[in-house]
Amino acid sequence: MACLLARRRRNREISAATEARVTALFHQDVADRHLRVVELRDEHVETAQRILASLPTYPLRTLDALHLALARAAGTPVLATADRVMAAAGAEAGFRVVSFLPETAD
Repeated sequence: MACLLARRRRNREISAATEARVTALFHQDVADRHLRVVELRDEHVETAQRILASLPTYPLRTLDALHLALARAAGTPVLATADRVMAAAGAEAGFRVVSFLPETAD
């Protein structure tokens, strides 16, 4: 989340104030247990490597594979994302995907 927000701020898509506000809301959602933070362990890195190997046609980044590994370890059936590659790979990996992508005309 921090990386995403910082990139958006650097690209001047959001202000520093918006970055701070969203960061605070994220931390509040964690504190309120709407979101869960899963500690990264060695076995998650190994799972991420297996995910990358099992999805060779998807241009997954390492961090995306780690997110999938952590979601799998947490036992969550749903993956929410605004990234097309992550959405497709998550669906292929067995997650029900909730996408925040804008609708495109066919």
